[in-house]
Amino acid sequence: MILGMHRSGTSLLANWLSNCGLDLGEQFISTDVGNTEGYFEDDLFVEFHRKIIQNLGLSSDYLLSNESIKITETDKQTAIQILKQRNSKSNQWAWKDPRTCLFINLWDQLISDLKVIAVFRHFDEVVYSLIRRKVKAEKKRRNVILGSLNVLTKKKYFNKKYTDLFIKSWIRHNQEILNYLNHCSEKNVIVLNSKDLEQKSKSVHLYLNEKEGFDLKSLPFESVFQKSLMKDETPDLIYSNGLREKAETIFEELTKKALLFERATSIERL
Repeated sequence: MILGMHRSGTSLLANWLSNCGLDLGEQFISTDVGNTEGYFEDDLFVEFHRKIIQNLGLSSDYLLSNESIKITETDKQTAIQILKQRNSKSNQWAWKDPRTCLFINLWDQLISDLKVIAVFRHFDEVVYSLIRRKVKAEKKRRNVILGSLNVLTKKKYFNKKYTDLFIKSWIRHNQEILNYLNHCSEKNVIVLNSKDLEQKSKSVHLYLNEKEGFDLKSLPFESVFQKSLMKDETPDLIYSNGLREKAETIFEELTKKALLFERATSIERL
């Protein structure tokens, strides 16, 4: 199970793992202006998650901290069928969908000895990436854009209406990850800052093969990593009172977890 908020490097990680031979599904959702290299998200899981969230009248992309998800018995049986379908086709498989962060407990209950890679990225970088994606999508919809309209579009998405929405969603997704990490078995989890994906890729590959029993071929991370697509610049972003502080606390806790799990899984020594 690959965990991570939207725009946090999970597609990059999934791309690399897929090329190493990890089965991530037969039918991926389509690429778009937000991710030209592909999302590597299995339709089975994405549609399952989206349907539950939308049936509750919630946003399937930006779930907020005060919105809860209720799993019915029908949902649970559907999830079991998805797992049976994937297990019947491959003995080493995974899935990636940012919405998985909102369903961690369900999948943890259904999958024994679950293996997890959790990726996190600083909230300012994620929020700015979401702003850029919104601007690109609006530009494509308009087809022909005047320079002044581009300026107005960018100004619109820098408004607190959007920055608050994005950071609240970051908080929700990453708090769910943190809650899981506080209670799961350390031996089955890898936690990575998105900035460390390239540097730690060899250790992750070795750990998955030698400690977790996977059979993945060796592939240089650089073969799928385009640094130009993972921008780390962050202009001044304005949030409502308390949101930055809350996100900063979660980010610091995740950073500590990355170090703890790194030591626990011996990635540091590998």
